[in-house]
This record gives sequence, C-alpha cells and structure tokens, in this order.
Amino acid sequence: MKRFICFIFLLMMMACNGRHDKTVLSADKSFDAFFQLFKTDSVFQKSRIIFPLKVFTAGDEGESDTKTVTETRMKFIGLFIDKSEKGIVIKKMLSGNKTNIRFQIQDTGFEEEFTFIKINSKWYLSSVTDNSD
Repeated sequence: MKRFICFIFLLMMMACNGRHDKTVLSADKSFDAFFQLFKTDSVFQKSRIIFPLKVFTAGDEGESDTKTVTETRMKFIGLFIDKSEKGIVIKKMLSGNKTNIRFQIQDTGFEEEFTFIKINSKWYLSSVTDNSD
C-alpha cells in the first residue's frame, strides 16, 4: 500500500511538472505570454533575469547612479501584481527584441522602467531604471 501511495504521489508530481514545463514553453510565443508568467511565477522570474542585474537610479540634476543586484540578493519583483487603481503599467515595444515596461503609482512620484530583451527566442529582464522623484 505504501508503494502504491508513493507511486501515485510521484505521478502527480510529474504531471504538475509537465504542466509547468508546457507553460514555460508557451511563455516565449509572445511578449505578453512571457510577461504574464514573469510577473506571477517567482522561479520563472529569477530564471529570466540577466545577472548581475543593472539598476540605474536617476538623480535630480541629471546625474545617475548604477548598482548591480546579484542572483543571491534578488527578490521577487511583485510590483506588477498591485491591483490598486493607482498602479499604471505601460508597455512600449522598442523593437522586435526589446521591450520596456514602465510601472507608475499615481500621485506618489514612484516610477520604474524595466527593460526586457530577447535572446535566442527567450525574453529576459536586462535592467531596471528607477525614475522616482
């Protein structure tokens, strides 16, 4: 009986993994499909970031600061999940291989721009620019 339960458990794990693999494979059919998975799946998100991630911060007088985030220090980017009416997400296709997503929160001065590039038919986050006030 224990073997049977273990066997059923193993089959369920394989079935779930197969569904996830199909979702990941379909993620690169379009940027929108990729972005939907990127903003909700923490494991997928981390696998689709070019490390060390460059983070640019714009200053008041036009100066900028650049920092890098390593894979071990990277946390899930959950900004896009905010369902509040104040959150604004703007997509701008720069080319077939480059897309920017700008996330703003109205009346707060918060604004970040995420740059995604396509490498070998897969989308990756390549940099973040913080344009907040």
